[in-house]
Amino acid sequence: MLANDYSICVIKTLRTKLWFSSILVQLNSLTGSLYLHDLAHKMLASMAMRLHQLMNDVESYSLQSSKQHVIGYMMRELPENSQNSNNIVLTLSSNKGVIASRLNLTQEHFSRTLNELTTLGLIQVDGKKIHIAGSATFFL
Repeated sequence: MLANDYSICVIKTLRTKLWFSSILVQLNSLTGSLYLHDLAHKMLASMAMRLHQLMNDVESYSLQSSKQHVIGYMMRELPENSQNSNNIVLTLSSNKGVIASRLNLTQEHFSRTLNELTTLGLIQVDGKKIHIAGSATFFL
């Protein structure tokens, strides 16, 4: 009888081990599918944000003036903590030709627009740095 009880215990132990290993395999596959689900979700969110940005760009190209393009660009590029200060310095992230292309403007038109904003007293351009006057923050 002892041998029979022992074999029953071994069988139950093996069944338990198989059950636990089966659960571990299922958990591993579930974790993998959750990872893929999370990855797919992040990819779709990123694509949706990019599509939204492109739609806004097309809308602004067709409905806004060059001044509005440039001011909108400067608003997007301002650091968050500087929007309440009186004297803001914006450093351009790339050269003016690349920024003009991004705004669907020629480099010459972009420069003329910056000169117009300078003439209005809203900004001062110093190479890659644009100084935004304190009174101009009301317009931005």
